[in-house]
Amino acid sequence: MKIVSTSYYKLIILAFSWIYIMEFTMSTHIRVNEDVCGSADSNRIVGGVRASLGQYPWLARLGYNRTYKITFECAGALITKRHVLTASHCVDVAPVSVVQVILGEHDARSETDCEMDMCADPVQIFEPILITYPIEYNNPEYKHDIALIKLNREVKYTRWVHPICLPLPNDTNIFGGINNITEVAGWGLMNSHDPEGAKVLQTVKLKIVSMDECREAFESLELGPEQMCAGGIPGKDSCSGDSGGPMQKGLAFRNKGPRYFAIGIVSLGMKMCGGEFATAALYTNVSFYIPWILNNLD
Repeated sequence: MKIVSTSYYKLIILAFSWIYIMEFTMSTHIRVNEDVCGSADSNRIVGGVRASLGQYPWLARLGYNRTYKITFECAGALITKRHVLTASHCVDVAPVSVVQVILGEHDARSETDCEMDMCADPVQIFEPILITYPIEYNNPEYKHDIALIKLNREVKYTRWVHPICLPLPNDTNIFGGINNITEVAGWGLMNSHDPEGAKVLQTVKLKIVSMDECREAFESLELGPEQMCAGGIPGKDSCSGDSGGPMQKGLAFRNKGPRYFAIGIVSLGMKMCGGEFATAALYTNVSFYIPWILNNLD
């Protein structure tokens, strides 16, 4: 019997992702899953610590027009030169609104981000000109918690800013299967008692778990295949301020670094996030929405 290596299988999955999505978008000028997508500058991944400079170059910060200042309360993921993927509950926030999108951020306290002998380029700042989310979105139920933000101009791809890859539609095997280890990053609260959130980008590893764990945690919600469940380890969780950011999975190939895919979007967790008695949190299942995403890249 011929045994096909896991790396070979992953390569086939990656190729099909590129072909499917490129065929879907070839009639437009919008490019998804470009050659640069999902490549990271650093492979150092540890749960619950600072991310390395350039580790998640697709990560976006969303700024809101609060009284007298802009506050950053959600995240997102760059998927094309003009589009950021985020959560519906991050953009359906009247009377305030998203007024700024920042790409290439690492340390929110500094103008220039440096690590060891390496410094990143200045951040790129954009304004949203179009926000799209499913008409079926239900805020109290967190159903269809996905949105697209169109930026006011094209992003300049650099070592520090480029998109994440998108998975195949309805692919829950190699990307989103139970026990898969994923990564979440953001500037959200370090714990439920943290009043401001992280200033430096943080990252944590989370395991995908059975939806039954989220059904137990969120008994009042009717959960479905458009959602995923992950986490449940004390001290390791996404938290307020991380919403809208990607849950990402890296696929490694022989002699090459991993390519990262956005398999989930941070959606809903317990208020006491990451505590001693942590429960799993809800994530939007990106593969479920691939046709919707591609059809709404206006």
